[in-house]
Amino acid sequence: MLFSLSAFAVLLAVYGFAKDSYNESYWSLFLPDAFIGLLLCLKYESASWRKNIVTVFCLGTLLINSILTYQDPYISWAPDDRGIHNAVAWLVENGYTQGIATFWNSDIITPLSNGKIEMWTEVDVDAPRTYEWLQVKSHDELPKEGKIFVIRPMSDLTDQDPTVNQYLIGTKDHLVYQDDNYFIYGYKNTEEYLEITNEITESLGQ
Repeated sequence: MLFSLSAFAVLLAVYGFAKDSYNESYWSLFLPDAFIGLLLCLKYESASWRKNIVTVFCLGTLLINSILTYQDPYISWAPDDRGIHNAVAWLVENGYTQGIATFWNSDIITPLSNGKIEMWTEVDVDAPRTYEWLQVKSHDELPKEGKIFVIRPMSDLTDQDPTVNQYLIGTKDHLVYQDDNYFIYGYKNTEEYLEITNEITESLGQ
């Protein structure tokens, strides 16, 4: 209980005073343990003043967290929304079986294509290497042969990162699909993709 309440309070302080959206997923993991501890305290603690302190503390932190969550909400998109369904359907219809995407866009595509599309998760557009976690070991390297696609979210249009902006310009000749949610770029092979990405990185002096 002490750990849960302490973690709850620390996260409250960190995200409560940070200049960023407050993501409730960071503290919600501690809530069940905190409330179980609260119930045990109310049942077995003999001193009423201790019960009151713990109750007020728990309810107070919950109230403050609720306020912080809604005053600047963390906007999270659904990875299985209608937009990704349309994009995946287009990929299957056009014979794409190998794709590259960043972490939050990669995992849903394989199941939505009924296993027809194999995905490689890369770190980011400025780091076209595979992400070392949460994907099969055989994907330590990008596809060695065959045509590939790269899928990017429409949020790239409003991204302030100069690398992302330059990527939009440098890869426009390879744009094969676009809707309200995603861009899809097609390449003959991984070598062509890496060559273009490296040119973009070099142009930015990175």
